[in-house]
Amino acid sequence: MIKKYFIFMLCLCVSFSLAAQTDTYRLTEFFGGDETLRLQGKAATLDIPIPLSSVTKVDSARLRLEVLSSQALIKKRSQLYVRFNNATIGQVAFDPQRPSLVSEIEIPKSLWRAGFNSLTLAVSQHYAEQCVDGSAPELWSEINAYTSTLQLKTSTDKKPFNLEDLSGFFNPGIGGQRDVQLYTAREIESELKQQTLPLVAQALALRNQYQPLIIEHDTFDDGYVLPQLEETENSYWNEENVARYERTAWYLERKEKQPVHVLIGTVDALSPVLSDEVINDIDGAFLKTQRTPAFVEDGEVVVPASYRLIVSGITPIEVLEAAKALAVMDDAINPVSQVTILSQTQMNADTLQRNFVLAPDNHYTLQDLGVSTSQFRDEGTFKKRVSFRLPADFYVPENASVNLFLDFGYGAGFGPGSVMNVSVNDELVHGPSA
Repeated sequence: MIKKYFIFMLCLCVSFSLAAQTDTYRLTEFFGGDETLRLQGKAATLDIPIPLSSVTKVDSARLRLEVLSSQALIKKRSQLYVRFNNATIGQVAFDPQRPSLVSEIEIPKSLWRAGFNSLTLAVSQHYAEQCVDGSAPELWSEINAYTSTLQLKTSTDKKPFNLEDLSGFFNPGIGGQRDVQLYTAREIESELKQQTLPLVAQALALRNQYQPLIIEHDTFDDGYVLPQLEETENSYWNEENVARYERTAWYLERKEKQPVHVLIGTVDALSPVLSDEVINDIDGAFLKTQRTPAFVEDGEVVVPASYRLIVSGITPIEVLEAAKALAVMDDAINPVSQVTILSQTQMNADTLQRNFVLAPDNHYTLQDLGVSTSQFRDEGTFKKRVSFRLPADFYVPENASVNLFLDFGYGAGFGPGSVMNVSVNDELVHGPSA
């Protein structure tokens, strides 16, 4: 059971938006295969999927294409169409006098959407004004996908930071986070170091799917250290400014491409870096997403704004329970900023998170896959489903095979109508009679 808190806050004075950044991607980063894209015939189309994180806002995008076309193509009737999410954004005319060309096309930011975006390259190619052979060998054009690039200026969306947004930050698409810092107190329990930290790291890495995630572990001081600022007539560090500074992520090292960091530990261990309001909310296994404000003095940003995830509890066991919940929960069903985990009945994190990838030329038992013995009684239809993972680049020759040795028994009273079928991906592969 999860207790949810709906928290509405007014953000004053300082903007939370992180600095915009500009990145350049080669088109070959969005697909596997040869770097030369050949479009052959009278008409040809190629789609390139471009993923975008749900928390990333595209401020501007520029597509640069390096194209080589056949000198047999005639002007005005031969051209390259560029579409983005089914909207035409550019037309490039082929010229036999200029077979090699470079074209730059702006992609309107209004066309971008979270998830997969489709970049379509389509050609219409002719070598004569009238009828042509659509399969003629001289009807071709090529796009160098390695030297063709997509330049994006992006920023993090300023919408409220809730638990449902974690899968947006840790995402394989453009704008997804590729490294993260886990912060703890200097002195930590062995259970936190050996079980909780690895579980939190794995929970975030799973959200990144097959993109690598670099994990760094850092510690914070037992008490905050006020920076040295030029003092005015009265001391700058009055009660109000100290309280403002205390609410920031003062312990955080400035890393622009690391929007989210994680605080892990018991409420006592995290008390030096948490505000009193957050400390008072922790009354069990606790997860919270939070945007910390920036600390600005005389127009200069002393501590930047940040996004952070808090994994905490009263005891080390409760912190571990919070980490387990983080590992198995569905972010989409948590449109809130914090939850307290009251119980986790029928949810074994070790089984649900069993990331067991099978490899060829090995033997595995069903127990290795977390599958227990099953019994079926009385009349009817019964099913037992066994799920297992294969490597992302799994490929086998056509004559490869898998042997399944199944140890099962049945009662002596079964008649001819009783059968046990074995299916793989819902396709029947064997049906022995009982």
